[in-house]
Amino acid sequence: MGTGGRSAPGLPRLRAVCEAWIGYLERERTIFPGGCLFVTAAVEFDARGGAVRDAVARLLLLWRRRLAEEVRTAVTAGELPPDTDPEQTAFELIGLYMSLNQAVQLFGDTSAPERTRRALGRLLAPPPR
Repeated sequence: MGTGGRSAPGLPRLRAVCEAWIGYLERERTIFPGGCLFVTAAVEFDARGGAVRDAVARLLLLWRRRLAEEVRTAVTAGELPPDTDPEQTAFELIGLYMSLNQAVQLFGDTSAPERTRRALGRLLAPPPR
């Protein structure tokens, strides 16, 4: 679901993870057609009960918590504004990723990765100095 483990905790790691997400989806159409496995599984199984749905939900919840923790670390380090809500930011990051996946897969939108980078630049902007 992302890399960035070699980057410093907080904003550097969060940016690295987000860039890895974008890069994955930019290359995915030729490497792994059909879109992100986790997004596809979530859409396919979200309204169903059962073990697959529960496993997908568990993984995506862990991912959301991990993103929120990196945001929290960035806020504590002064890399993001002090009023940043980590859970809201993680929610928005996942929304950007799902939107990017749809734009690439459904519409073949080659501008979507750059649009996502611009949105991330706003969402992960450091506090004014």
